[in-house]
Amino acid sequence: MIARRIHWHGADTSRIVWSESGRNGLYYLEPGLEPRTTQIIYDRAHSAFTTLRFEKIDWDYFSQTRLVHLSGITPALSGDINRLTHQIIDQVEQHEKLISFDVN
Repeated sequence: MIARRIHWHGADTSRIVWSESGRNGLYYLEPGLEPRTTQIIYDRAHSAFTTLRFEKIDWDYFSQTRLVHLSGITPALSGDINRLTHQIIDQVEQHEKLISFDVN
């Protein structure tokens, strides 16, 4: 369902790396009304994304992009994902592509 929705918005989903296990990370937003503030809950621990490995990424396709967007939260999910984030940055720099980094 998530992949279909992303595709519906015009993003290429043909290179999604599927996982046999794990779950989707979730983000809960509870809008607040004065005097109560908005509450945000991140539920990403042990998500399928945290099992992504460098060798599973289609680097030939990846190198054709204009820009790679990374989230500042991503490296904090696990040591493996932290290393993967640095590997992605190295690949992007080698191919002289732009990096967008959300420091959150």
